[in-house]
Amino acid sequence: MNPEWVSALGLVAALALLVLGHLVRVLRWSLLLRQIGTPRSSTGFLALSLAYVLNAFLPLRLGEIARGVYYASRTRSDLAYVLATIVVERAFDLLAVWVLVLVFTAAGVFSDVDVWAWTAGAVLVVGGVFLSAVLVERSARFRYFVWLAASIFNPRIRLVILDGAWSLPEVLSEASAQWVRIVAQGAAMWALYLLSYLMLSRAVGVDFQRLFIVIHGAPLEPAFLSLLYEGMGQAAILLLYTVAPFALVLGYGIFRERIGVTLRGAISWVSDPMLYVHRLPRSRNRFSEAEQYSGFLMRRFSGASDLVSDFEANAIGDAVVQRMFRGGSDALTAMVQVGNELRIRKYALGSAAGKLHDQCRWLETHGTDLPLVRITDQSRIGSRFLYDMEYSPTSRDLFDIIHSSDIESSWRILEDVLNAMRALHERTRGAPAGPEVIERYAREKVAGNLRNIQDAFPLFFDGDTVLVNGVKVDIGLLERFAAPDFVTSRIHRRETATIHGDLTIENILADPVRTSHWFLIDPNVGNIFESPLLDYAKLLQSLHLGYESLNRDISCSYGDGVLTFPIARTAQYAVLHERATAWMRENLGEDGLREVRLHEVVHYFRLTPYKFRKGAYAGLVFLGCLCLLVQRYFDEYEKC
Repeated sequence: MNPEWVSALGLVAALALLVLGHLVRVLRWSLLLRQIGTPRSSTGFLALSLAYVLNAFLPLRLGEIARGVYYASRTRSDLAYVLATIVVERAFDLLAVWVLVLVFTAAGVFSDVDVWAWTAGAVLVVGGVFLSAVLVERSARFRYFVWLAASIFNPRIRLVILDGAWSLPEVLSEASAQWVRIVAQGAAMWALYLLSYLMLSRAVGVDFQRLFIVIHGAPLEPAFLSLLYEGMGQAAILLLYTVAPFALVLGYGIFRERIGVTLRGAISWVSDPMLYVHRLPRSRNRFSEAEQYSGFLMRRFSGASDLVSDFEANAIGDAVVQRMFRGGSDALTAMVQVGNELRIRKYALGSAAGKLHDQCRWLETHGTDLPLVRITDQSRIGSRFLYDMEYSPTSRDLFDIIHSSDIESSWRILEDVLNAMRALHERTRGAPAGPEVIERYAREKVAGNLRNIQDAFPLFFDGDTVLVNGVKVDIGLLERFAAPDFVTSRIHRRETATIHGDLTIENILADPVRTSHWFLIDPNVGNIFESPLLDYAKLLQSLHLGYESLNRDISCSYGDGVLTFPIARTAQYAVLHERATAWMRENLGEDGLREVRLHEVVHYFRLTPYKFRKGAYAGLVFLGCLCLLVQRYFDEYEKC
């Protein structure tokens, strides 16, 4: 046979084996890509072939970046995650190359190879990849170092760096779940590649060792430039060898368009979805919006330590976060999707976790006494606690109902709530609270909180009076209200009962599907004094000064004893406040309404220090509200 034909056939055989090796590599790569959607084999093959072409001409394997960018752009995938899969895949390849060098050297196939240099390179790169993945997952200090390094770039590049770093352990987790297939496909791939290199070395006339090292062992020098030293003919054949798979894929694309045969259909037997039942959820898939995931990465790498970051680290699980809600407590509330089911998840840690647990038990215990939200799941995680509530797509916050429906519809719901609470109080009436309970209530809720308020903003108490939204308030009235005997001597109704404890407008949801047309959420359990009047006072807390609107928009100005802030109580709230106080006057009497107003002031004493912990502006706004309520109470009930 003509040697030239032998050489040509050898080149064709080498190319065929190379294409088969690339196909197996794409299948192996697909195992790592399934977290971001169904892999596209043809796109992956084209991206891989493009990388080989560029690596032949560019140093440092820069073609791999182009491979990731091309695949991510064509499939609209997460670029950072795609690049992380390439880093992991190349780490596996380097490990395999190192093993092959050791085997070939021991077998005498390779000579004059610096095995220790290869070993050092493999340990440095492969060990660096795996160690980085472990440190990103487990070391806050290392994450902060990555954050600092990424911060020198613009926000878009920084996000890609952080996303890629966080994706690295997730890719390795996916690889560990698929390790049997990865090892099997890797072995098949390298067998095909080695046979291809052997055929090419004979066709080109280049030593097998030289060819292997040119392709896999000289990242600082492009392969084409290295073989150019051997002669133009050999370099041209290597160029053909490198470019041919890329050209074949382009040709295949045209062929597919013409006759409708797809690569996926030809190899669908290896892409059986049941082979991937061990898929692990990646962090990006746990957030419905890119902004949420971006915030997660910023908090995770910057070392932020707050309730949101703790929730993201410990309480999301396999759920997808759809939305996070602003709340007025130490618990975090989020809408999550578990499978096909939407839920409202509440989460707290430390002492707040204990309160949340008690809240969960209260809802479970009194589900037959009142229309309450249904608990679907709960979990304690060390010092943390969470529970899931059912999500009703037909329910709406009563605040929204009040401001989007006629006042009569809102009042019907509110009146029904008041009547239901009164009936619950009657059914569960307990023994009257003793003097020690009332004294503790006044001491902790009023006197203790006044000291906290004074410590939070002492400048406010320098003068005798302060002008709050144009109303002159006597600062001394706060001290007088907090005096040892003031509250205790004015509490005459000392009966106790089962109470909700936080009956504000935001904790009442309207739902036309329910028989009651409403239900309650978020009770406050563990009040010192379980007086039924606390529930009514909580309702006044909402309606009197527009509590819900204050929580939505905190802004104020203070200087020279003058405090101004917007009180956004709407006309609807004003009407409902008038009707609610009329209901209380009718059902509790004038004396009962007076005590409800007393407890309303106590509620604001309790709220204000908490708001100061949230921020100075929030604290000042609620301190202003407290001043207005105290002044009104004294003007109406304590005139001399």
